[in-house]
Amino acid sequence: MNANNNSIHLIIHGAATASAAAAAGLAQIPGSDNLVILPIQLAMIMTIGEFHVNR
Repeated sequence: MNANNNSIHLIIHGAATASAAAAAGLAQIPGSDNLVILPIQLAMIMTIGEFHVNR
């Protein structure tokens, strides 16, 4: 894997870890994690987009 792929993987895995931590804390209430996970996923998508634009 090259440096670009490693950077993208770090972004994705960081967001996945944050989402998992948020979901684990809110797992008892169905649907409650949506408000927490959505901004994490949006930030991930925006960061990946910025990475590709600046490349």
